[in-house]
Amino acid sequence: MHARAHNQSLTEKRGDVIITRDMPIFSRTLRASVKCDVVEFQRDNEGVSIFNREGLWLPNPIEYKRGKPKTHDADKLQLCAQAMCLEEMFLCSNIQTAYLYYGETKRRELVLLDADLRETVRNTFEEMHDYLIVDTRHV
Repeated sequence: MHARAHNQSLTEKRGDVIITRDMPIFSRTLRASVKCDVVEFQRDNEGVSIFNREGLWLPNPIEYKRGKPKTHDADKLQLCAQAMCLEEMFLCSNIQTAYLYYGETKRRELVLLDADLRETVRNTFEEMHDYLIVDTRHV
């Protein structure tokens, strides 16, 4: 399951959807760089331009997990951080939903990227960076 998600050569187009895999993304604001398992670009009049593609496309991250949904929000926070990176990279602010795919249930779960989840992502990254600064001062 994950091997396919991390194969960059499997970019494909299915009607009004472009599917990319293992896409490197970053955010200067969050000071983070990661890779998305899958990003589906859905044709959308509110979307963004993509090099060598006609029309406008709205990016939608999909994170693949082997197990089942968790009782905590770690997977949702990871996915929201990916969406925030994509928004910054593509200069858009309208990624409202994303998906978690769990191998155990073999289903996609819709994740709403609301203001509370986004604020938790920002706070978590800020806290992480604060720890790194403190840690490097004591080395």
